[in-house]
Amino acid sequence: MVLAFHTAMFGAAVAWQSQRSEGLAALWRAPVDRPVPWWAAAVAVSWILVLGPALLETRSAALRRVAAELYAAIAPITPARIALFAGLSGLCEELLFRGPLQATVSWPVAALLFGALHGGGDRRLWPWSAFAVVAGMLFGALVAVYDAISPAIVAHMTVNAINMRRLRQYAPAVARPGR
Repeated sequence: MVLAFHTAMFGAAVAWQSQRSEGLAALWRAPVDRPVPWWAAAVAVSWILVLGPALLETRSAALRRVAAELYAAIAPITPARIALFAGLSGLCEELLFRGPLQATVSWPVAALLFGALHGGGDRRLWPWSAFAVVAGMLFGALVAVYDAISPAIVAHMTVNAINMRRLRQYAPAVARPGR
């Protein structure tokens, strides 16, 4: 399911971008030079999006319940699944949301749509949707500042890989994979 969904998202991004005046080359443009290198900004955004939720979960039972529901939705969380999910979501979601969508509707609107996708319509997961809006804003800022999608792809993959690994703490004790 994850593979099919993200393959469709990749196809939609490529098809849409190929119809835009910038063409497909816009999806693969190298980041522009800035005083802060793109990779350092991507790491900073990643850590904000990893440490923020981790800290909030320590203070909120409701957020811990959401994290446990997210764990259950994607369990078992194995290293192979982390690599697959983080890689596919980071690449395919960013190509669509920070590619032709952000270029068409603006980065705040793209971030709101990104958040809507991540709730799946389940009202219990609204904190995850809100987190995704914040993530979408930060990923969109990376694209706007560096005029390239690659910093957002790297940050998104990193956030998902670390946060998926972190979600393993919510596995039932008998089902926890080896650490």
